[in-house]
Amino acid sequence: MNSLGTIKSVLADSVVSNSALKEAYDFANFIGDRSGRFRDVALNPEQKHKLRRVLNHFLVPTVKPKFVDDEHITPHDDRRVPDDWLAKTDEDLKTPARMIDVDTMNMVTTYNLGLHDQYCIVSHSWKGSEVTYGYFSEAKKFEPKNGSANKESEEPSNDVSRVVNKCKQDIKDLEHKINSALPHVRERSDGKRPEDIATLLQWYTDANGAEWALGSSQKKLHDATASYSSAEREAEYYEGLWNDITNLSDKKPSEKSDVSTENPEMQKVQEAIKTLKKEALDSRTSAETKHKADAKSREDQDSTIKFFDQNRELCYGIEALLVALQHIRSSRKILESIAQAKKLFNAHFPIGGKRYVWLDTCCINKGDSYELTESLALMGDWYENADLCLVHVDTPRDESSWIEEWKHWKDPSYIPVPLNMTSFDQIGAGADEAEKKKYQVEWATRGWTLQELVLSKVTYYVNSHWQNLVRPVEVLGPLYFLRPFVKRYLRHPYVKRFNTAPSEQIATLKELLSPELIQPGMSQEQELTLMLQSLGFVAPRGLQEKLAESQIGKAVLNACRQLPIKLDNLLDKKSIANDASLSGLRYKPDIAGKAESELAETDEPHLSEKISLFNYLLATLINLTDQTILDDRKAIAKFSKIENMTNWVVGDGLGNSSASTSLVTASDRVTTVATDQAYSLMGILGVRFPAFPAEGLPKALARLLDEVVIAYNDVSVFNWSGKHRGSPLHGRSLYPASIDAFVDPVNNPNVKSKAQTSRRILELFRDQRVRQSETASHVNTLLAEMLALSKKLPEQCSVFQQLGDLATKIKETNFDILKDRIGELESIVQKIHDFTPEEADEEIKNQSLAGRLNNTMERVDSFSKNLKFEAPKMEIPKFEVPKMSFGWKKGGSQPTEKAQPSEPATPATPATPTTAAEERQDPYADLKSDIEKVISALSGPAKGQAESAKDKPLDKPQDKQVATTEDANSKDSNTQLKQQEDQRMVCPNPITVSSGGIRGIFDIQRIIVKMVEPDVLRSRIRTAVRGQKIDGWCIISTGLSMTLVAFSCERDVLAQQLDLSEVIETSLKPEEPSKDITEKEPPKEQGILSGLNLEKTPEQVKVGRMINFVQKQNLDGIAGEWVLARFSGVKGAKWFLCLLKLGAGNDLYGRRIPTDAFSFEDAAPEQGLTEYWHQFTMEKKARTCDTLDMYLNRQKLWQAAGHQMDELSKVENPSQGPGKPGFQGDLETAWEIVQNVSLDKVVNLGKMTGQGLGGLGAELWANHLEGRIEKGALKRVPVSLRTPVRDLDRNRKLLPAMFHAGREMHMF
Repeated sequence: MNSLGTIKSVLADSVVSNSALKEAYDFANFIGDRSGRFRDVALNPEQKHKLRRVLNHFLVPTVKPKFVDDEHITPHDDRRVPDDWLAKTDEDLKTPARMIDVDTMNMVTTYNLGLHDQYCIVSHSWKGSEVTYGYFSEAKKFEPKNGSANKESEEPSNDVSRVVNKCKQDIKDLEHKINSALPHVRERSDGKRPEDIATLLQWYTDANGAEWALGSSQKKLHDATASYSSAEREAEYYEGLWNDITNLSDKKPSEKSDVSTENPEMQKVQEAIKTLKKEALDSRTSAETKHKADAKSREDQDSTIKFFDQNRELCYGIEALLVALQHIRSSRKILESIAQAKKLFNAHFPIGGKRYVWLDTCCINKGDSYELTESLALMGDWYENADLCLVHVDTPRDESSWIEEWKHWKDPSYIPVPLNMTSFDQIGAGADEAEKKKYQVEWATRGWTLQELVLSKVTYYVNSHWQNLVRPVEVLGPLYFLRPFVKRYLRHPYVKRFNTAPSEQIATLKELLSPELIQPGMSQEQELTLMLQSLGFVAPRGLQEKLAESQIGKAVLNACRQLPIKLDNLLDKKSIANDASLSGLRYKPDIAGKAESELAETDEPHLSEKISLFNYLLATLINLTDQTILDDRKAIAKFSKIENMTNWVVGDGLGNSSASTSLVTASDRVTTVATDQAYSLMGILGVRFPAFPAEGLPKALARLLDEVVIAYNDVSVFNWSGKHRGSPLHGRSLYPASIDAFVDPVNNPNVKSKAQTSRRILELFRDQRVRQSETASHVNTLLAEMLALSKKLPEQCSVFQQLGDLATKIKETNFDILKDRIGELESIVQKIHDFTPEEADEEIKNQSLAGRLNNTMERVDSFSKNLKFEAPKMEIPKFEVPKMSFGWKKGGSQPTEKAQPSEPATPATPATPTTAAEERQDPYADLKSDIEKVISALSGPAKGQAESAKDKPLDKPQDKQVATTEDANSKDSNTQLKQQEDQRMVCPNPITVSSGGIRGIFDIQRIIVKMVEPDVLRSRIRTAVRGQKIDGWCIISTGLSMTLVAFSCERDVLAQQLDLSEVIETSLKPEEPSKDITEKEPPKEQGILSGLNLEKTPEQVKVGRMINFVQKQNLDGIAGEWVLARFSGVKGAKWFLCLLKLGAGNDLYGRRIPTDAFSFEDAAPEQGLTEYWHQFTMEKKARTCDTLDMYLNRQKLWQAAGHQMDELSKVENPSQGPGKPGFQGDLETAWEIVQNVSLDKVVNLGKMTGQGLGGLGAELWANHLEGRIEKGALKRVPVSLRTPVRDLDRNRKLLPAMFHAGREMHMF
């Protein structure tokens, strides 16, 4: 002990002597003291204001920011031109290196265009062999033979005319050659010989058409057969899902009815499943019929095919003649393009420098691989920098059209091409099939035309006869595409200050330009456009979306500098009376030796006037044409099939568009060369890379997507599907092999019907689950309303017994039966509401359950403190808490009918004796009758009533209001949603692209994979070779929900997963109970859960194990399994299936497994989870019923206590009553009764006290139960499943949630 004391004293001395320890000791004491005082203040209700002051002192900032509305800020009056208008911009515009001069009709090199030079690109669909650059080169050297030239040879010689003459000469030479060979050809097997070239062309066309049709029908038959097999597999899966749902019924097996005949939901599901198989079968049958017909046609053409095989030289001659006919039509296309471009330049564009036309058929030397590679990479820039795009809306290609061309050659008056449309509105329209076929646009199905359309500034359309399809907005010319950028420019603070012009000035300018430019009858839009062009405003070239405002500002400044010269030239040609209004516009500053900034300062007053003029003209023009341009772009998007490119439709450009949007749009388009599907998207996606057509589409597409990921980190390129669409390239398993993999199956014509039907079946399953959830929720809501209203009923109410019986019956009844009685229960709740005062409604509404319980306890405490009884050791509790008053009631113990439902039943006069007639008039008789009817119906519902109410929608009043609001805003929300979807999906994490694969940050979700027909898959594995792909089906489960997935993977990968799936399934399977245990009767629950089967089912045990399985923390232990993965931190990134491996240095490796489209949006919940949810709803209902019954018992006890008090009041009742002088209230009345104590009084008082205390205890216990209804119902649900069960109860989607977020992985 002495040694211990010595140690303590030494330590104390060291603390005192050591300043650092002393300060630490003092600081600890200070913190302890302050925390203690803070605790005392926080826990003391009377000192809440002190706690609030402390928290305000530490949490409320002393310096508060001041928020100002930017819209109402008056900017500093800086009249100087913005600096970015004077900044030098990149003018390295990339234009075609070779074009055709519109005026000379010669092909010239155009490496450097002049400032005012303009060019037009021609967008068209190729038909056969077009005139190429090589043919142009040959035509330049062509000299027509003597006597063979037509009248056209007398026209001025140029490159285009030489091409036309060469085409004609080629046809003449081939015609002579074939006609010379016709007498010597062998006969066909049927003895027929071709009489002329027209017959020979017809034979050749029919034979080639039969062979092509047979090959096409074979492919369609193969696809239809595969689709039918897939539909059968999905139908089996859906039937199994429905069996799991119907097994949740609480009926005994012997009581189960035929759900196929009595359950309308099952009928819909069965019909949808039958439709799924029927549509697939019909598609296969139709494909088989078409294939048989094509095979028959091919067989009929067999003799013709053999004829051309035997006369091989004649066959080559016919093929050469077809090429020549295609060339002559292509030459007309060149001529018409030049003529139309010239008209458009003269009509809508300012006259300035040279004008050119560019066609991709003849302006690129495809024989030069370097030029071809460079052209393919820069073609997007060429389209974007062109002044206009001329679209030739031609008729669909048809091999018989070359026979029509031959007829035109023989008879120039014959029209070889039919007229397809005469107005712009007819493009892609049509009321019937004939019109739709006539107005269909093949141009909208070609690959390269997509880039030509969306990158061009403005497009003009001509029909098959090269007639202009006029539309109002084409008068805008080069100003058409400026709409969204001018709107942004006009919001600039500087522009807002200078955007007005005097009306006299505008009128003078209009007079000056009339009638040479502005003619009578012109629209205001055309007048403004011509005025801007005449005054020198030129739309900026190479407009960049991010620099658009400054580029337009610079164009306005350039126009201001040119304006004095333009006005002087105009005034020299025409004198007007009121030219004084133009004096400020004609001011010319002295620019000698002055810098740009100095020039702006000296010219500031007049420069502001000039800028104001151009800003006014631009603003007026945009205000007039804004909606017209938007409608025009919508119309173009509709017939060109680019409606999903919402950024283009509104004119905002493609800088922020998602790559997947462009890929989906391009997937429906066709190219002559497969690799062009990738190369034609370089301009749209804003990337460039050298083209190599021999590399094949998978490689070309992979390089395109590589550039997109490197340039923009856009992970939308990984949102694709298709079990046969996986890339075969090493390190690029994240990419597809073709562009059509990006199409949603619902929009894919090949599988559209099956995909839509499958989605419909999933919606039916979800609707069934939603209806069950709505039924349970509605019943529990009605019970909760009964519970709330029962507490507000007056104690004289005589329906407490019936309400208790109803609650007991509801507790025992299944939701399927209760669904048919919801309307009657709603009526009962409404009638109960009519008997409750509105004041109580407001009081209860504004008070929580905990608040009501606290008020009850506070009133009990205050009563016990204020008791004035002087009897020794005797305290009588005050029963004012349950709204039970001692004293006289109107009508004795019987309730009286209220004059209005909203008026509370308060005593107004002393009690009077009740007559027999009044006793017979029970105001609750109707309510009792309704309750008894429902109880009787629930005991044995009539079949007819059940059937009549079976499909009754469960619409709640509040739901209707929400639905109406949603419908009103659905159109706007859908438009906003589509525009949000067309945004780049930029990954916030770095993505590394290398030749060995792609490394990124992924979310990884462990899953349970159950193979469908594993024995069949094993048999395929045994016969497959290494690296061979095997198709199969599997069910993927996240532990919460599951979905059916079709996949295709290599043999070894599938074999490994089959073994793993078998082991995992065995480990998750619950143990079968022993024979002794099964023979024992399961213990029955007592109390609240009595009558409920709460024993865990095998599926419930299994789902718990599944949750534990997917929540494995260490990813190293998951290596070798199939998992779900997606890019982290990107909204819209989709989950995909992949094989996870453990690499060197604990790196995670992955390889994507191609699958058909799947989603957990409509996935079916696991059966065990559904059973837990079903158990939760039943327990919630049971607990609500018992809580209601407890409150009703409270009312009955207090009612009985009130009767006992009435008995007490009958014995020597004091003379004073309510409303009379000397009345002291209930407490004094009770005290007088106690002073005149007798045996009867003691008995009655004891009964009253016991029943009152019992009612108070019942209320407290009921309040306790009411606050724990949902919590208690979830008590038997495992903790890990409580949130999913609540989500399922609220009809929320069970998306993958237990994933490993932000894990780095290298995808091969």
